[in-house]
Amino acid sequence: MTRLLLISVPATLIALTACAPAEEAPGSAYDHELARSQGGEADGSAATPGNNDGSADNGDDWSPDWADDDPPVGDDELGLLEIGVERGIHLRFNDLSTAYSVSNGVALSADGETAAGGISSLVCGVAVQTGGVISSEEYTAVTPVVDSNGEQLLAFNNTTLHISDIHTRQYVQVKADDVITAALDRDGVVSMIHRDDLGCALSEVIASSSQVGSRDISSSLALDSAVCDAATQLLPDPQSDVAFIGVADALLHVSNTGAVSELDCEDCDLMAWDSNAQRLYAAESGDDVLRVFNEDGAMVAWFRVDKPILALDVSGSGYLLMINELSEQHVTLSAFDVAPGLATEVARREGMFNAVERFETATEVDRFALVYSNQVTFLDLE
Repeated sequence: MTRLLLISVPATLIALTACAPAEEAPGSAYDHELARSQGGEADGSAATPGNNDGSADNGDDWSPDWADDDPPVGDDELGLLEIGVERGIHLRFNDLSTAYSVSNGVALSADGETAAGGISSLVCGVAVQTGGVISSEEYTAVTPVVDSNGEQLLAFNNTTLHISDIHTRQYVQVKADDVITAALDRDGVVSMIHRDDLGCALSEVIASSSQVGSRDISSSLALDSAVCDAATQLLPDPQSDVAFIGVADALLHVSNTGAVSELDCEDCDLMAWDSNAQRLYAAESGDDVLRVFNEDGAMVAWFRVDKPILALDVSGSGYLLMINELSEQHVTLSAFDVAPGLATEVARREGMFNAVERFETATEVDRFALVYSNQVTFLDLE
């Protein structure tokens, strides 16, 4: 896909008081969390995500390892790709802090020490350990929805992309036509689905503070207009040069040759990409089946969990994070080590108030945020 270079200019800083968190409202989501079960105590050992024997999983030849003479019996729809599930609790979720009034997204630095949260026309720096505001940045004409690759921060609305260095706040900004959704990958490339003069398109932009230049965005791959009408999520992967697109009732795979195909995951609206293992996890919200796809879009495994799935993500070291519906009012937070032939639940917390919308994770450590409608709660897994 065509990659474009944009100009770098200094960021504008404003008073920190503009990002001061509001007082916690009585009856907020965090207030309503019940007494929670950790599912077991940490024993000090740390499993290596990937293979349950402690060896690292490099993503090569990742497929079920059933004995040929004794295959499992799975759903007709999914065939013999089912893998087993077991509980092996030896990790725990630890509360770190809560940041209030964050309503336009949040993104964590690679080391999980700081985060950026969208508040009105501001992006505010937050200390993850305390939830306190440490910096603020104003985005003229941008009501930010934020994303991060750990080193750079993306804020965008339907007409503007704003990409800044998460440490120096040097930024590039570009105007775009009708941005539907956008994502920032680990190589600093912004992929976006947008409408231009020719219709719906998937385009890429490289933002580098070490280069100076400016040019207009040009579409690199034409998409069906229905994609722009229904796109909700975009997951690009620079390693394999593929992308996954979530639309209203399906998941699409864009190959490195530009071919677009639909995944075998009807009505799936949840997805999470493991860039290290080169796997996509996907599910239909409210269903209890988790599907695993490789970078080519082929389903390689599936397993069934004990409660309906509401949210998915992958931690910095490769654990699959999951929110499951426990009751109408409460949810369960879990972490799985997914390896060939087996998914092991390694941590669980039950009884959290059912208002979590999604995860946001750090890229290098097992630290993440639970995103609510107007606040975020930071946790780690150890």
